[in-house]
Amino acid sequence: MNPRRRIKLPREKRKKYRKSASLYYAVYCIKIANSLLLKNKKAAFQQVKGAWNMSRNLITSFWVIRFYLMHLFRYKQLENKLHYREREKMQPKISS
Repeated sequence: MNPRRRIKLPREKRKKYRKSASLYYAVYCIKIANSLLLKNKKAAFQQVKGAWNMSRNLITSFWVIRFYLMHLFRYKQLENKLHYREREKMQPKISS
């Protein structure tokens, strides 16, 4: 048997696996967009738009709505401010 020979899946399974893979990758793209939100907003919104075009279903719409709500409420900015305040409290004060 030739090791380079490709095994083809039946059409039903191909469609099923392609659909689940595109859903998984779309959600992954939206999660990456969340991390991009502070650094490059334009790229983050492009990432979400591409994810929505890749897989339009209930799960993806949940993640897209979550992304936009995080953007509207400026969640990342608030999270960073709280993180830095906690870090400042943890550092020992140097007295002269």
